[in-house]
Amino acid sequence: MTLSKIAIRNPYGLPKTFRITTSHPEIVKITDQLMSVPPMGKLPCEMFFVRNSHHHQNIETLLYISDAETYVQEEAYSLTLDFEAS
Repeated sequence: MTLSKIAIRNPYGLPKTFRITTSHPEIVKITDQLMSVPPMGKLPCEMFFVRNSHHHQNIETLLYISDAETYVQEEAYSLTLDFEAS
């Protein structure tokens, strides 16, 4: 497993809770899917990448940042994971 972090930013003047999900939950494990971010603040979101094969793989996955109350998507990130053969 490999650990990585991405900053979750709150561009609003009020505290906001975001839900972080992924298109490949079997590969990308998000440590805390709900994050309460202070007004105009940011917090690190930790995620682990899990190999599901011993072969070389390139996998594109999407990371979705949504409003936890309304489920409206705020942002999306495309991640390309490059797993080397072992």
